[in-house]
Amino acid sequence: MRYQTVRREEAERLKEADANLRQAAEKVRKESYDKNLQLNATNAASAYNAGLILFETNRIDEALARFERARAASSDPGKIAFLDDLVRKARAQMR
Repeated sequence: MRYQTVRREEAERLKEADANLRQAAEKVRKESYDKNLQLNATNAASAYNAGLILFETNRIDEALARFERARAASSDPGKIAFLDDLVRKARAQMR
């Protein structure tokens, strides 16, 4: 019985550590994209990627701003249409 309790506690600690590592990795990725945007404000790919990270973490208003920035920096009609649709969906989720 004691062995099972120790194993369960160990599994919980590992699960918590994994969640903390994932959260830290997401933060580093977002900071990297944000830094790239500071250096090159017209980088549509960085704005889009930062928006995806924010969207995945339910920070919809911030994601929307990044998607709009990516749309403004894009010149490819296909990407513009894709980003327009993405902005529409993000706005719908904010309601």
